[in-house]
Amino acid sequence: MKTHWLFGNGPNKEVHFIKEIDEETDCVKCIHLKVCNKEMFYRCVNYEFGTSEYKECQSCIHKYTRWDKDSIPCFYCTDFIEKPKEE
Repeated sequence: MKTHWLFGNGPNKEVHFIKEIDEETDCVKCIHLKVCNKEMFYRCVNYEFGTSEYKECQSCIHKYTRWDKDSIPCFYCTDFIEKPKEE
């Protein structure tokens, strides 16, 4: 279980992820980049909370842990397929 001073549940500030990861999915390296609608509500395994108005990471409660100086990686795309390396 990861903890974060700014956001989390309980006295220990525990942050709940469905899938804990060490390195976030990098959309720029995905073969779907040009056609991706970036509706993270459907893409990210760890996406928590959303509205009909915002469907990107900005509306997820984990945004506070991602962009802080002591960030915790959380974005994990279920559709990610890495582009083959160009030679």
